[in-house]
Amino acid sequence: MDKVVIVECISTSMNYVHDLRERGLEPVILETYNDDGGKEEARRQENYVHMEKPLPRRIQALPNYEDTLKLVRSENPILVLPGAEMSVELATNLAHDLGLKSNNPENLPQMTRKSEMHEACKRAGLRYIRGQMVANAEEAIAFWESIGRRDVVIKPTHSAGAVGVHICNTESQIRNGVENIVGQLDMFGAVNDKALIQERINGTEFIVNTISCKGQNYVSAVYKYKKRAIPGGAMLYDINENIMDSEVTPEIQGIMDYAQKVVSAIGIEYGPVHGEYMLDDEGPVLMEVNCRICGGDMSMKFLDVQFGHHETDRSLEAYLDEDKFTERMKTGYKTAGKGYFKLLRVLESIDIVDAPICRIAEKMPSFISYVGIEPNKKLHMTKTVDLYTNGGKFAFASHDAQQAKHDCMEIDRIEREEYDSMWTLA
Repeated sequence: MDKVVIVECISTSMNYVHDLRERGLEPVILETYNDDGGKEEARRQENYVHMEKPLPRRIQALPNYEDTLKLVRSENPILVLPGAEMSVELATNLAHDLGLKSNNPENLPQMTRKSEMHEACKRAGLRYIRGQMVANAEEAIAFWESIGRRDVVIKPTHSAGAVGVHICNTESQIRNGVENIVGQLDMFGAVNDKALIQERINGTEFIVNTISCKGQNYVSAVYKYKKRAIPGGAMLYDINENIMDSEVTPEIQGIMDYAQKVVSAIGIEYGPVHGEYMLDDEGPVLMEVNCRICGGDMSMKFLDVQFGHHETDRSLEAYLDEDKFTERMKTGYKTAGKGYFKLLRVLESIDIVDAPICRIAEKMPSFISYVGIEPNKKLHMTKTVDLYTNGGKFAFASHDAQQAKHDCMEIDRIEREEYDSMWTLA
């Protein structure tokens, strides 16, 4: 049986396991090397609870890249795919060095570093966001002053999920933002030697996910999402909703077209790209891309109801059946239903023994799933400061768009108006 190695198979990429087995292929999980006292392993185990059983065979990357390459070569895989942001570089290098279909490792800086992504857009003649890499608050303040003291965004250059993102419009906020990033560990365990400061673009935020095959790009999913700011300038995800094909306006078509050009500009030949974009009066502009499957713990059912397919399946098709994928591209962007993704916010850290909000959601016609929260389970809920400290994710999807919207908005209303009823405290 041919094997496919998935480097860090977590979150939505766990859907690869089912899709590979459906194709008669063996998924093998390569776990990256981490010397973090077991934190990453604990996170993996939380994900594996939701993975299709039996669990795939797991192999461990070694501290030395050449030893890891030798280990993976011994598996004789037909593909090596990234399953998380932390594994994009390793998976790309392994696939390339094994002579498998892959993206060019020379493009990894613009595939993984926010500053380089925008430089790639600039070189391609696409709209980009002005910014600068800074090593200290003084450099950040100088940039802020050079653009007329407009609102700015300060973020790590390598991250995902809005982790470490600060919106600033005062000198003290800028200092705080830089100090919270430079010299601190990023979400992958590396020390940030610099931060990226950019002018803030105000508009509506969209996700455009694409899948590429031989440099041809296919739009697989479009979402509109909203975030909310908390004291200190950090941004939190709130609600995502997919854009149905009947809702594609000229402006949204413009985002889709622009996104495909961005994917080409950063040099993608194969596989999925999760892109985040802003639409304002000047049109679309890139915020960042993540060159792997979109995260968010999205189940196959949740995606299938919305789009009639799920992206891990389409991604494998791009690698394994190029003719079928190319033919599918001719149909353009198609949807099957409406989907919403709601993330709960925890106002202060608490210990709970139950989550009645789960039972309320389960009774709703469009309910699909919840992740990160369960009824009748003791949990410590950390105060929400970023995507990864949410109080649970709720997925709703239906062929009846109004039903999906009604159910999601009711959970949103309960969170805003009846917050204390969501939890039973220990």
